[in-house]
Amino acid sequence: PLGWKIAGEWEWGTPSDSGGPKPYAGENLIGTKLDGKYSNKQDSLLITPPIDLRNENLESAAFNFFHWYLITNDYGENWTKIGPEYSGDGKSWEEVSIDLNDYIGSKDPVFIGFRFTARGEKPTSLGVGWIAQI
Repeated sequence: PLGWKIAGEWEWGTPSDSGGPKPYAGENLIGTKLDGKYSNKQDSLLITPPIDLRNENLESAAFNFFHWYLITNDYGENWTKIGPEYSGDGKSWEEVSIDLNDYIGSKDPVFIGFRFTARGEKPTSLGVGWIAQI
């Protein structure tokens, strides 16, 4: 998507019929692999464009998306954790809302990062990965 930073195995586009989900709505998804299983050793990062919350008069702010996962993941050392860790099997679409109210009035724009890691598990045990409709 326009303005997003995509590194590692994150991909944006139309998913293949490789066992992952169909889009919750529309045609495109973003995921760690849209055409098969993710690599058994990786550290992939997806970062939103800047989210401008500098207006102190905003009543509330949230980042909403739907996701589907079959993963193990981790968070970076220099990030503030604002959501739960996801791992295991969540093979149905779930809506997620990340509360950004604490960042209203911040002097700089806010970025949200999604980090996906795999630590060398056997390739036969790997899943489809983390898929999001943003």
